[in-house]
Amino acid sequence: MPVVASSTSAVIGRRESNLKRVTIDLTPLMPDGENGGAGLVAVSLARELGALAPSIEFTLLTNDRTHTDLAYLDAPNIRRECVVVPTDRGHANAAARAHLWRLGKAVVDRALPTRARARCKDAIWAIVKHRQRARVARSVPADLTFCPFTAPYFFNAGTPLVSIVYDLQHQAYPEFFQSDQRRYRDQHVADACHRAARVVCISDHVRETLLASFAIPPERVVTIHLGLMQTTHGLAQQEAAALLARLRVRDRRFLIYPANFWPHKNHRALIEAHRQFRQAHLDSDLKVVCTGAPTDAMRELAAHAETNSPGGFVFAGYVTDVELASLVGASAALIYPSLYEGFGMPVLEAMAAGKPVLCSNATSLPEVAGDAAVLFDPNSIEEIAAAISAVEDRQDFLATVSLRGPARARTFGSAADMARRYLALFERLVPSGFSDLLV
Repeated sequence: MPVVASSTSAVIGRRESNLKRVTIDLTPLMPDGENGGAGLVAVSLARELGALAPSIEFTLLTNDRTHTDLAYLDAPNIRRECVVVPTDRGHANAAARAHLWRLGKAVVDRALPTRARARCKDAIWAIVKHRQRARVARSVPADLTFCPFTAPYFFNAGTPLVSIVYDLQHQAYPEFFQSDQRRYRDQHVADACHRAARVVCISDHVRETLLASFAIPPERVVTIHLGLMQTTHGLAQQEAAALLARLRVRDRRFLIYPANFWPHKNHRALIEAHRQFRQAHLDSDLKVVCTGAPTDAMRELAAHAETNSPGGFVFAGYVTDVELASLVGASAALIYPSLYEGFGMPVLEAMAAGKPVLCSNATSLPEVAGDAAVLFDPNSIEEIAAAISAVEDRQDFLATVSLRGPARARTFGSAADMARRYLALFERLVPSGFSDLLV
């Protein structure tokens, strides 16, 4: 049985706690949602932890790109400290140092083969960064350090550290990543396993995969499922109608797929499945609306969709949370053919909204969806097409399945419920000391 952090555990305020100061590392946070779901989780936890534990002082370590954007998190017990800035900013000799760095890089590039070159650069960069991070860790007093982006950058011996691992996709689908990306991801997880008093996984699937892939005692790995982090209301009726008109879709006559255009999101299989669906339903006008930050990958997929399923897809690009809530509400169903998910937040959000869910049966998604979705094999074009056909051919069945959604979503709780589980975990770690927690 997996070790699950229970929401019924003691929380801050019920008894005197030794947990007074917590450092949260938000330095990996990038603007414009570049971190995907991990960024939303990290920021939500920072906000909710501060609200739930007013007696604890939270220090948010930030970088210069998002430090100002996070000002809204400021509170009497939450302060931001920008600790990552461009190298040599403000120094008169910045140009000279940059020239020396480029010169050294050129020498390394010429003298060493590719793999050795990468290892050499990583080692040099690690030394430079390690000194800065060690200095920061010593300068910010903390009873516990929390790393919601996995990597324990600001590790300080003697201070308990908690890291979140979201997925191990780079191991399941190495072809979706460059070699250096796989190396960094592996190193971050390995460092977390070595240094963290507890590693938190966002699903049992991730926990089981982590234990099978890394040498870490099971008792140091816990599951804390994600909660429903935002319950955004949609646009006003007139604005919602204008949005549908702009996208050229009709109410309840489209599927919604909110996902960035990464390979594991499986858009190409969805396009082929929709083509097969249309061949079997010649009179159907059911379209698919794909949202996500505009990229070259999105444009390539849009061209591919127009060739293979003309007029069947709308690539809406980036939409606001309010616009997305309106699109989910107006859709016939959410479709989610992802090959790999550490959790699958859009599935939870659609269930909470009472929408039908057509969902991949891979990785963590069945764990989240339970019996409140139509599941299919994301590697089978035929099964995806059959799931789409349910919208036209099995409406009563789809309605019955969707009725289970809100109750299923409630079992995961809210963002505040999720934060309570983390607080309970933090509090248990501090009184027990740190020396007996590391292997």
